[in-house]
Amino acid sequence: MGLDAVDFVRVWLDEELTLHLVAAGGPAFPSTWHRFGHGAVGAVVLTDNRRLADAYGAIDFITGQGLPYVVAVNRFNRQRCARLAEVRAALNVGASVPVVACDPRVPASARRTLIALVEHTIDEQASHSRRLSFGL
Repeated sequence: MGLDAVDFVRVWLDEELTLHLVAAGGPAFPSTWHRFGHGAVGAVVLTDNRRLADAYGAIDFITGQGLPYVVAVNRFNRQRCARLAEVRAALNVGASVPVVACDPRVPASARRTLIALVEHTIDEQASHSRRLSFGL
């Protein structure tokens, strides 16, 4: 069964730029997304390798929104984690989508995950711009 709680954190990066972190899963995800996701430029799908099926709905929803995303495999308490390639295959995630290990309680690990999302978002935007320039 998925998560029903919603957590929200706002981080001010400078006077004009904020990062909104919204954690929601299970049945609450679509309504939470519609409430907090307006203007989002990307998403992190944090998944537990023991319950990968819980991530399918979020991945389908985010893909349907046309947003870049990364899959972060939770390494909570350094639990044994499936190989990232196995997670990618199990979730049927394309090769262009980053799949990273993350312990969200460790600031450096969370930061690496967010950096992966920003880099992927920039790459996707550049790729989209190139397709538009060439009329693809």
